[in-house]
Amino acid sequence: QRLLDLIAATDAASIVEHGLYVRPAAECNEDWFGRGRVVILGDAAHPVRPTGQGTNLAFEDAYELGRCITQGEGDLLKSLDTFRQRRSLRVGPVMTQAEVQGSSAYTADGVRAPVEPPFKDATAYQAFMDSAVFLPVLGSPVGVPALV
Repeated sequence: QRLLDLIAATDAASIVEHGLYVRPAAECNEDWFGRGRVVILGDAAHPVRPTGQGTNLAFEDAYELGRCITQGEGDLLKSLDTFRQRRSLRVGPVMTQAEVQGSSAYTADGVRAPVEPPFKDATAYQAFMDSAVFLPVLGSPVGVPALV
């Protein structure tokens, strides 16, 4: 009830609608991540529907940028080019998955549609885990599964 009271007391003029801005995964390319000495990270480079993948990709961007600079042997421009190449290859497939997840979770009118569980049974889950590539997470030896 407290939430309903709060909503009712909100001035309608203070409510702002924000659209969902996405980029088509099929168009992912190195230019999305900047040029020359300019680097673009996170949703600015690869906006996706709110499925959680945008946050994951932003963390990966930061990790990969640090890794490329650290391993770049002092050549910053080469390091940034390497970053853009690596990210464009990785981000496209993840964005494709986010498009699928997002289209099943949201409708054009913004009402959440029913979502099927990603794995029907333990066998399907195990098949996914067996085929997943595990990426290091900020130097962690554990890693996380990634669809590539």
